[in-house]
Amino acid sequence: MKGFFARVWSLILGCLCILIPTGVSAQEYDYSVAGYLPVSQCSSVDVSPDGGRIYARHVYQAWDDGYLIFDTSTLSQVGEMCHFGDVSWSGRVAADGQSLWTTRYYSGLVSQNGLSDCSPLRELRVGSWPDALVFDDARRFLFVGENDPGTGAIGSVQVVDTALGTIVAGIRLNGEPGRFAKARGDRYIYVLTRNPGTERLYKIDGVSHTIVGSLDLPGVNDAGFSVATNGSRVYIPNRDRRLIHVVDASSMTEQTTWQVAASGSPFWGFHVVPHGSHGLLLLISAPI
Repeated sequence: MKGFFARVWSLILGCLCILIPTGVSAQEYDYSVAGYLPVSQCSSVDVSPDGGRIYARHVYQAWDDGYLIFDTSTLSQVGEMCHFGDVSWSGRVAADGQSLWTTRYYSGLVSQNGLSDCSPLRELRVGSWPDALVFDDARRFLFVGENDPGTGAIGSVQVVDTALGTIVAGIRLNGEPGRFAKARGDRYIYVLTRNPGTERLYKIDGVSHTIVGSLDLPGVNDAGFSVATNGSRVYIPNRDRRLIHVVDASSMTEQTTWQVAASGSPFWGFHVVPHGSHGLLLLISAPI
C-alpha cells in the first residue's frame, strides 16, 4: 500500500482519484485506480445512500462554489447543483437522497437544499465559522464542527437532529475542529483539531455524544483523514512531512507512519472512503 500511494501522488495533483477494491485481506480492501474526476479545490466528497452518485465540492471562482455530480459506474458527470454565495466547505447527502446539507462558513449556518433544483429547504444557525460535518449511519444526526477565533481557539461539535431541525447536543473541544472521519457501521466519530500547538485527534461516541478518547498529534495540519473500513485504524495525513500517521482506533495510540512521497508539493487531504464497489482518494497540492 505504501508504494501505491507514492505512485498515485506522482499521477495526480488537484483532482479526485477514483479507486476500486481489487481484493480483501483481514476485512481491509486493496485498491487500484479506476479513473480521475476533474474537480477544482475539492474539500468535500460524499456518496449517495444508494451508492449510485458521487457529490464533490467544486470551486468555479472566488465566492462561487457548488457541487458536481458523477455516476459511480461510468465516472461521468451527470449534473451539478448549488452555486452558493458563500463558502460551503462541506456537504453531505440526506438519508432520502433528495437533498444536500452543507456548512455555510461565513454565515454560521448549516443549510439543506434540494438536489433537483437546489431549492433552500431549511437553515439552522450552529455557531461561528462552521466547517466540516459528518452524518451518523442512519443519516439523521449531523455532527458539525464550529469555532470562534475570538474565544482562544475553543471550538465544539454541534449535533443536529435533521429530522427535527434542532441542535440536540454540544461537545466542547480544546481547539478548533477541522475535518471529521467515520467508518460505516462504526458508532465512533473522529475529529481533528487544527490550531498550532493543540493538534489533537478526538474520538466521539456517536450515540452518547461524549468524548471517549484523544491523541495529541503535534504538527499535523488541517487535512482530510480516513478511518479503516472495519474501524480498526485511523489514517491521518501530515502534508508538510508527506506521510500518513496510522493510529490504532481502540487504544488511540500511533502504530506507525507511511511515507507518501519523498518529494513534491505538500498535500492537503487524504481520503479512502469505501462505499459499495468504490473508494475515493483525494489529493490536493495546495491549501484552499
